[in-house]
Amino acid sequence: MKKTAPLFTIAIWFILGFGTQQALAQLSEKEFIDYLVLVKNSKGEVFQKIQGTTDIDQVKPILPNARFRIASITKLFTAVIAMQLVDEGKLSLENSMSEFLDYPDIKYADQITIRDLLQHTSGLQPENPVGYIKAFSPTEMIQRFATKKPNKPGEEHFYNNIDFLLLGQILEEVTGMSFKENLQTRILEPLEMEDSGLITTFELPEKIVPDYRVKSGKRKKGFKIHCENFWAAGAMYSTASDLLSFSEGIKAGKLLSKEAVKTIFTPDASFGYAALGCWVFNIPYVKGKPAVMERRGEIVGSRSVLMTNLDGPETVIVLSNTDQFDQNTFGVQDNLKEYLFKRMFK
Repeated sequence: MKKTAPLFTIAIWFILGFGTQQALAQLSEKEFIDYLVLVKNSKGEVFQKIQGTTDIDQVKPILPNARFRIASITKLFTAVIAMQLVDEGKLSLENSMSEFLDYPDIKYADQITIRDLLQHTSGLQPENPVGYIKAFSPTEMIQRFATKKPNKPGEEHFYNNIDFLLLGQILEEVTGMSFKENLQTRILEPLEMEDSGLITTFELPEKIVPDYRVKSGKRKKGFKIHCENFWAAGAMYSTASDLLSFSEGIKAGKLLSKEAVKTIFTPDASFGYAALGCWVFNIPYVKGKPAVMERRGEIVGSRSVLMTNLDGPETVIVLSNTDQFDQNTFGVQDNLKEYLFKRMFK
């Protein structure tokens, strides 16, 4: 007899509007889609809903303050630190990487700019997934994968993690501090993000929600990889409430000058609306087509997305610990994140 997964749904109202409650109540409760959703609507009301479990036997419910791997949402943190250094006059977006790092085997190193790395227009190719089977330092990852037939920088968009490993090393070189120290002192402490940090070990810290794959209707443990290898490109963990603090902190100017906020959120349509460490576009299915910042993350079964209106409070954060949540949708109004985001304006 097939084992049916127990379903835990926890709804927490901080200040709740009926429209938001209704939207979350209509979320799919499919057996293996586990998630923590936090939303903020146009009235500034915040609502959180949780569905699912953290263990392979599907007994322990996901808790409101659960810490998830946020994968490539880490890149937005790295981009903010880079823009802080621009604000401080210690870095320019037009500096080349070769001004700070010595990688003679990387073609075009003297032409790849900080902006290119932030926008994935460096010409460097995506790394091979085998780079996460063994433990490698950022330098080893760069030496292994950054020399693989690069294209000329500034001409095409190639999404990869190497760009942000290079950025992490540049930030360390400029500040004389580790990336982890920069993250802690420049973002996490000022915004009081006490449940966020950087994963530096192969084994996940105890309080981080493990992730799972679903195969043939059964939950399987996620593939064991060296998450720490993602470093400044994807090794962070966080909570939904901390990510809301981060998003609002950027928009409110708590971390960057107005000019830096404008720069980091200025997209290039020719590169798929890539901005710096994120994507920015006018959302087509909301009245007025507001400018929206979106940042997604995915490592095995850990899936995450952060969407926020750049000119208003509307925000959607989804954190999931199974590979059944598809965060890579765009423009299909009935998909989870698009559906929720649209409803935040009602």
